[in-house]
Amino acid sequence: MSLNANCAETEEFTFNFDISSESTFFWSDTNVSFVIVGIENEINIIPEAYSLNQNYPNPFNPTTQIQFSLPQDSDIRLAVFDLLGREVQVLAEGRYTAGTYSVAFDGTNLASGVYLYQLQAGTQRLTGEMILMK
Repeated sequence: MSLNANCAETEEFTFNFDISSESTFFWSDTNVSFVIVGIENEINIIPEAYSLNQNYPNPFNPTTQIQFSLPQDSDIRLAVFDLLGREVQVLAEGRYTAGTYSVAFDGTNLASGVYLYQLQAGTQRLTGEMILMK
């Protein structure tokens, strides 16, 4: 069964429902109907301020997600640095519209340790700290 996430009308779905595990049969029901009244798309809310969230998971091995929010269209640069201030990788760069974004960071080729990630957006400069544990 598949449902359209942009469903605007009432629809009825009928299907057969069986529960079993390998060769053991547990339960069956036929002609089960569900009525969908409507599903609305999630509203994209514009953030009120620039923000750079803590990466998740943290500590991580080998990948993590970094989320940031922009209250207005901005030229941004999101980069990762080691503790000596050397740039390790640029994760995002360019013109982004207002909204919330999530970027993946892969530390497969890096040594275990503490790394900094920094978002530059307009006159804002926000920094976070993350731990890579292998």
